[in-house]
Amino acid sequence: MIKVPKKIDYIIKVLEELKKEDNKMPLSLKEIAKRNNISERYLKQIMPYLEERKIVKSIKGRNGGYFLNKNLKEVSLFDIFDALNAPLDVAPCDKKKNCVIFKNCYMRGIWKNLNFEIKKFLKSKKIGEII
Repeated sequence: MIKVPKKIDYIIKVLEELKKEDNKMPLSLKEIAKRNNISERYLKQIMPYLEERKIVKSIKGRNGGYFLNKNLKEVSLFDIFDALNAPLDVAPCDKKKNCVIFKNCYMRGIWKNLNFEIKKFLKSKKIGEII
């Protein structure tokens, strides 16, 4: 079963805060954490994933912080899951080694189809439309 990591919710809150600032000035993690009652230490762990995908950009230094680097109308929920390497599959039916009944499984096609539909749905939900 898919379990949505809490990191996803936190990232959405971070992106919402950055969108509010409208790239006028960098927003520090300390400020984002304070506004949303999220641990700054925790945010430090998840922000590199967004930077790596070029969703956000950081500026170092005393007046540093984060900016949006992409239009949130182009960033999907799938992009966020993918950036965090969060599992999305209901069942890992693409790998024989994970399943002892792979060869004779009646459900594999159903689970693969469901996995596809979940990804399709998440790709259709843009962060800019959600927040």
